[in-house]
Amino acid sequence: MQSTPQSQSSSNNPADKYSEASKDGGSKKPQRKTPKPPKKISERYLYNSGLHYLNRYAASQHQFETVMRRKITRSLKHHKNMATDEAEKLLQDTVKKFQDLGFINDPAFAIGYMNSLHKRGFSKAKIRAKFAAKGLSAELFDKAIDENNIGSDELWAALRYLQRKRKGPFRIKDGDETTSQREMAALARQGFSYDIVKKALELDEESALDILNKRD
Repeated sequence: MQSTPQSQSSSNNPADKYSEASKDGGSKKPQRKTPKPPKKISERYLYNSGLHYLNRYAASQHQFETVMRRKITRSLKHHKNMATDEAEKLLQDTVKKFQDLGFINDPAFAIGYMNSLHKRGFSKAKIRAKFAAKGLSAELFDKAIDENNIGSDELWAALRYLQRKRKGPFRIKDGDETTSQREMAALARQGFSYDIVKKALELDEESALDILNKRD
């Protein structure tokens, strides 16, 4: 006598299969792979790793060195047979190579970085702080200001910020006194002076756009 489908031991019912799997403890969780140890610091490793970074990001010398020193620190914790000063010497040799090739060029980086921040509506005070964070000197800051001809363009930068945030003259909805106070506070946090804040918020959209278009 042939067995009927109902009498067969194996079932095609997904629920039954799940039940059977549960009896065996269910599917096993995949084991985490052991992380690979960091590579040993060498002239070749620093060059290849540094080149990969610089091909992806524009960076100041300070910024580049900070990133590479993090790699060095991780490596030296694992590879105990290299001294810190030896790794630092290799790093400085690598920096010199990239400077000679033009991949690291703080004066050029400063000009481009200044232009980018200014177009996004950053005040000179805010830009100065960002320059310091990237290890760019006050001298490079002043030269970048002159190169980009933005010494007296604080009002333009404030309006650009308001345009990006749709505040002030570019506000979509009418605001009240509370809205104005919040916008003044926002501009002040960006490093703009009271006079610039007041001028920017008093302009209508047409006048504000006229100022922005003259700079563009």
